[in-house]
Amino acid sequence: MRKNLPRSGVLLVVMSILVPAAMWGAARMLLKWTREKLSEASSIDVRTIANIELGDTVPPDSTAVKLRGAMEAARVEFQSGEISAGVRLRPR
Repeated sequence: MRKNLPRSGVLLVVMSILVPAAMWGAARMLLKWTREKLSEASSIDVRTIANIELGDTVPPDSTAVKLRGAMEAARVEFQSGEISAGVRLRPR
C-alpha cells in the first residue's frame, strides 16, 4: 500500500512496517556500509539506492524486500510505533 505524499513524507509499507525514505540511509549507516556494499548485498543498483534514500523514488515492493532482507541479514531491525519509527542493530 503506497500513499502519494510530498517527497519528504514518502512512506512505504513493507512487511507491515512503514519505512520512511530517510530510514533506508540510516539503516545503511548503522552497518557502516557504502551504497556499493548494499548494492552487492541486495542486488539493487547503486543509483536506485541513492534515489530511494534521497526520497526521489519510492521503491517497488520487490526492491524494498531485497533491501530490507540484506540489511536484516546483517543485524538491522526496523521498528515502527504509533509515535515514532527507527532502526537499530540487533545484539550479536
